[in-house]
Amino acid sequence: MKIALLDALTGRFEGGEQVTDVPEREQRMRSVLGNLRRLFNARQKGMAHVPEYGLPDLSDISPTAHEKIEALRGAIRDAVERYEPRLRNVRVQRDSSEGDSAQLVFLLVAEMHEIGRVRFQTTIRSSEPVEIHTRGVA
Repeated sequence: MKIALLDALTGRFEGGEQVTDVPEREQRMRSVLGNLRRLFNARQKGMAHVPEYGLPDLSDISPTAHEKIEALRGAIRDAVERYEPRLRNVRVQRDSSEGDSAQLVFLLVAEMHEIGRVRFQTTIRSSEPVEIHTRGVA
């Protein structure tokens, strides 16, 4: 599966860019990135037909709540393993090198068919959408 069904049906990626405007070698990565954005910005129990889709409520997680951060790290890994089949051998770790105490940053490393190891950076701030960016092919 190169691009997600939603991308194929709409002819556009999550940011609005047309699929045909993106070089074929980049389409899979762009599709995965859009799927991860939708997944990480959804909250569990937000959809009655798929209550486990998304991440848990993030409102009570602070950068000093170590047990909750570890639970969130596991929830990110579990969500990716369940809802993004194009990624395998998923590892998630907290990046505490980011100095801003008002945010949590996680690095997600996984294997993608025909591409190899890929890396994503996920940034969580209170009251803002979760940001996720590619950090390149490792």
